[in-house]
Amino acid sequence: ETAVKAGKKLIPLDAMGGRQNIKLESFSTTINGAIATSDSITVFPGDDILIQIDIVAIDAIDEIIVGYLIVDRNGMHVCGDNSLSLDCGFDIEAPGKASTSINFQWPAIANGAYTLTLGLGQGVDPINHVVECWAHSIVAFESISHTPIHGVFTNKLIDFKFSGLTK
Repeated sequence: ETAVKAGKKLIPLDAMGGRQNIKLESFSTTINGAIATSDSITVFPGDDILIQIDIVAIDAIDEIIVGYLIVDRNGMHVCGDNSLSLDCGFDIEAPGKASTSINFQWPAIANGAYTLTLGLGQGVDPINHVVECWAHSIVAFESISHTPIHGVFTNKLIDFKFSGLTK
């Protein structure tokens, strides 16, 4: 089970990988303004998800990227994003501790179990960068939608037409 440090959950060492010149240390999860204390969190499309993250830098490091992936029970990366989509990156000028956060809305995806993977990278490309540290499956979510979801997510129609039949 994940240990707790000052209201945050420590990242289990066996969940981490990457180069690790910068490491994920601990995190907290807030759903719609309420701190989540359960190991499995029920979420609905549109819920506001805030992940506060403590990191440890082993060395000075520049061009840091913070991101996340939502992963389904089969290990498929359903969706995610990173700080470069907001043109946000940061540098750490000396070894030490820092904190950061990411905020996103829970997507309208199929009902079921999902986990959250957090990642730290280095670079200027949102896809092709050095993976510094990732932590797999550190939060479990149960997604519930009150509308039909076709597949992993519904790609809404933008138009539909029908003409009467002729004999």
